[in-house]
Amino acid sequence: MINYFLNISIFNYFLVLVLNLLLFYVINFILVKKNILIDLKKTSSHKQLINTDLVPVSGGLILLINCIIFNIFDNLLNQVLVLSLFLIGLFADFQKLESPIKRLMMQTIIVVVLVKINQVFVRSIGIPFVDIYLNQELISILFTTFCLLILINGSNFIDGANLQCSGYYFVVLTILIYIKSNILSNHDFEIIKVLYLYLFIFILFNFFNKSYLGDGGSYLLSFIVGFIAIKLQTITYISPYFIVLVLWYPAFENFFSILRKTRSTNTKADQPDLLHFHHLLFKFLNNKLILSKNISSCLPSIIINLFNGVIFYIGSYFLYSSIKLIVLIMICVTVYVSLYFLLLRTVKLEINNI
Repeated sequence: MINYFLNISIFNYFLVLVLNLLLFYVINFILVKKNILIDLKKTSSHKQLINTDLVPVSGGLILLINCIIFNIFDNLLNQVLVLSLFLIGLFADFQKLESPIKRLMMQTIIVVVLVKINQVFVRSIGIPFVDIYLNQELISILFTTFCLLILINGSNFIDGANLQCSGYYFVVLTILIYIKSNILSNHDFEIIKVLYLYLFIFILFNFFNKSYLGDGGSYLLSFIVGFIAIKLQTITYISPYFIVLVLWYPAFENFFSILRKTRSTNTKADQPDLLHFHHLLFKFLNNKLILSKNISSCLPSIIINLFNGVIFYIGSYFLYSSIKLIVLIMICVTVYVSLYFLLLRTVKLEINNI
């Protein structure tokens, strides 16, 4: 893997790292001093579970600055639309846009326009009778939009613990860099490098509980990576199931959480709760191990992302084999569901024995 990084200018590497390091220090200092964009944990029980510190929601803002400085979206209309997507999440963070339905409607409009003007569509899922319909532009736009919305909102679901969302996409970008040769365009590879270096710095701050992505950051990060991944599949011959594999976790977390909540009489599908997989894993580990606050808040994410990293690495050897990739996806889903119910039962037993 080191060989892939040797082709990148060390000086440019250094500049992007230093720029992001300075941005985090300066912007965090300003936000804390002025008491603006500070995480409101009192409004979210799942955030109180992980931490009680006052933390600036600077990760998404600095990601947006990177998008502008490095021209990640190469025309003004794209930049305006991406800014709008970020603002939806930012307003949601601070209870200025609380309705999930309104947020979803606004996201849908923005993503449809972005997909249409950039002509990035999912045109094949490897099933002939479905692909016939996906070759029709309208259906392809709607399907692509649906996929991106699932990813965006699923990424927001998993962003409930330090390193969870950011660490996941760090792993995804690592794998995309690993398979770069003759697959990614130079422009997309440059974007991935910028995101990768940004995430490296953000993860350091997030580990020590000094910065959060916020809804705006998770929306923005997941959209950019998802957009590049779909574009990658449309311009190469790799299996669409490789893209499904590397993006499976946020999407499945979204689907599973909605399904779980619709079967529950205590929680509405659009309400947050403390029964996501990473919350249960956090409770389990916290009951079994004596760890520092930083380690205990990050350990579930590290375990989840290490598992995904191993699966993605295996999948990178089967880029063109849909059957083998589907098997890997099924393994991921089986492990998730099995561990989820095991953790749920264990945590409930421990609570009942207190």
